Amino acid sequence: MYYKNGTWVGFSREVFESMKAGFLENKPIIEVSIEGSQYLIDFFRMLQIDLVTGNRRSISWIDVNKKCFFPKFTVDEKSHNCCEVINCPEVKIEIKIDQNSVKRKRNRSYSDEVESDESSSDDQYSVSKRPRIPSLVMENARWPNVEILKDGERNYLDIKHIFLSGLRRTHGDITVTSIHRCLHAGPIGSARLQSFQKQIELTKATRGTAEVRIGWHGTSSEGVANIMLHGFGLSNKLSGSEAAYGDGIYLSPARAPETSALLSVADKNGEKHMLLCRVIMGNIEKVEVGSNQFHSSSAEYDTGVDNFANPKWYIVWSTHMNRHILPEYVVSYKSSDHQQGQGLLTGTPTPTPIPMRDTASTMSFPKLFSAMKSSLPSSSSEELEALFRMFKEGKVAKDVLIKRLRSIAGDQLITSTIRKIRTSMC
Repeated sequence: MYYKNGTWVGFSREVFESMKAGFLENKPIIEVSIEGSQYLIDFFRMLQIDLVTGNRRSISWIDVNKKCFFPKFTVDEKSHNCCEVINCPEVKIEIKIDQNSVKRKRNRSYSDEVESDESSSDDQYSVSKRPRIPSLVMENARWPNVEILKDGERNYLDIKHIFLSGLRRTHGDITVTSIHRCLHAGPIGSARLQSFQKQIELTKATRGTAEVRIGWHGTSSEGVANIMLHGFGLSNKLSGSEAAYGDGIYLSPARAPETSALLSVADKNGEKHMLLCRVIMGNIEKVEVGSNQFHSSSAEYDTGVDNFANPKWYIVWSTHMNRHILPEYVVSYKSSDHQQGQGLLTGTPTPTPIPMRDTASTMSFPKLFSAMKSSLPSSSSEELEALFRMFKEGKVAKDVLIKRLRSIAGDQLITSTIRKIRTSMC
């Protein structure tokens, strides 16, 4: 259910089924389409978020045992007022999604952020009289046509939470250093926004739906500047090798920033950057791994994905890129294990033995992959094979290969496979 005009309203059956599936898969955040618009459902904070408009509203649910799960405070997207839920004997303050992926410490820090956000002195809220301590240092915008968000602003907290909930699964300790909002002002910015809006209407008219989604695009600091000044100018075919899904602009779903993080390039200070964009997908086709495709296979399609059921990549062709992609935010971050200048397009060849954290010895990738291949879906096997070819060609660094291996196969399968190999060698 969602909160609207002081009451709880049920979601449509289609939306309910999507939310149910995501919840049962222990996903803290999912993306859903509601009446032609794309929203993020944040189960952890019990919110429905429109990152484009900044609107959000509370959600709740009743489980199979008829127990009510309501947020402590409700948010109505129209009034933007927070009202404490009262007179409900079964109010649940903490919602536990996944004990492995949502740690107690993170729960505490995120709830602190939400409480700070809800009790801010913003004009849209009047819940608490606690003064906000102003930052002693005001950082200037780093790129043209952007403005920096303050730590503690509602949009800052929403985007930071979505970003970290995905990236920390594979990148460990991550620190968000800044978030900028893209300004579509001035002659070029206004023209870009109008072009995007007109493309939405045109796609709706020709396809029946524009299928607007939210996606991450990894790039460098210089890449951000060029995109904000001139738009997307160069497609980023992953490596020129078989790992590519065609020649286009690559974005990953909102739930999976860790995928686009592979395209981010660290600067001399170890800082990386990702753009959060709106993407007009229109009619979508599947693009096979190793494809040399650089435009739609027919006039019937607009964009591509690597997998319909669980896409890791959205592919927008160069013929569509500046009409189908609109940057909304820039997230800058640092990771504890960064390597200067590293991205999916860079790296130097290294010996093939891969050190695993939980073993004293090393294990060669071919031997490891051969042993666990039968336990992986064919799409995952193809991706790992292509990634290893890129590694041997010196186009992917070793730690990037290891991170991707762990993300695709999972630590449990890797560890059990290594143990089996070592046992068979004894």
